[in-house]
Amino acid sequence: MQYKTLAELYVQLEKTSKRLEKTFLLSEFLKQCSEQDLKQVVYLIQGRVFAQAEDKKLGMSSQLLVKVIAHATGENKETVEDMWKKEGDLGLAAEKLITKKKQSTLFGKALTVAKVIDNISKLAEMEGDGTVQRKVALIGELLSSASPLEARYIIRTVAEELRAGVGDSGLRDALVWTFYPRIIGIFYQCETCKTLNPAGEKCLVCGKNIEGKFSEEIKKKFPKEVLIPKDEKEGRDLYNSFIEEVQGAFNVSNDFGVLAQLLKEHGPQGLKHTLLTVGKPIKAMLYPKVKDITEGFEVVGKPAMIEPKLDGFRVQIHRNKETVKLFTRNLEDVSVQFP
Repeated sequence: MQYKTLAELYVQLEKTSKRLEKTFLLSEFLKQCSEQDLKQVVYLIQGRVFAQAEDKKLGMSSQLLVKVIAHATGENKETVEDMWKKEGDLGLAAEKLITKKKQSTLFGKALTVAKVIDNISKLAEMEGDGTVQRKVALIGELLSSASPLEARYIIRTVAEELRAGVGDSGLRDALVWTFYPRIIGIFYQCETCKTLNPAGEKCLVCGKNIEGKFSEEIKKKFPKEVLIPKDEKEGRDLYNSFIEEVQGAFNVSNDFGVLAQLLKEHGPQGLKHTLLTVGKPIKAMLYPKVKDITEGFEVVGKPAMIEPKLDGFRVQIHRNKETVKLFTRNLEDVSVQFP
């Protein structure tokens, strides 16, 4: 997949603050991804090149990125810093400066998602003498082939500030919309372009009005992969079960890239392959705070398991024979701090 295609998705995601629209955009995009690209694309949509559980740091400061942009555009550092100050974003600064740079030598062959992932991931492996120069060269290579728009998102990805507004819940829902059957009552068909849209007033593709009446919708003919429940409640319950299935798989894998790959290759049945793995941290499922024990039982029900809350440093402990790893609540490996 060309990186330009992904950059154009980022633009669409930035333009809307509506969660349903973001989820729809993600779903339509993920449908187009090949098995080869899908996992990497999911990571890039999250603004990273590694799975969250991988304890790898790119080690690229803002000042080092200024140096990269200066190197790629032929501008001096002061010019880059002035543009950064004006735009308030290094990605936009890179975009403006590359737009300004008109020499044909600036643009090379089309960037692919695989090439972007490969170059950026190498940053985490570099250490020792000459590291700064090699990092500048790696990202500079990408920028030399990038369009102004691609440059914006390459810099943001390396800076770990993508700004696409995609959270875990939005990506989870997008996987459901992509790899599970569409359910009438949750989705309604546009009479003009025949696209199945999430419940709303207008089609997200052609902009035409959608009536959105369940009683009328179930009279239409749909492809066999579309589910038609007996009523709206059954449809909602079924949809919620799909959401819970993907959420449960994410809770034990902590990796949307892997889940997307399993769903692409095996369908929903593929999620049965997700298991807890020693050495791979998961997010702690903590209950929200309540004001007293009465409210607590109202939230969790009865019977309930209660354990004391201790002061101190919350860690997740993984042990595999003689190997012990400690992870923080943010999934950082802190094993070396406790020899």
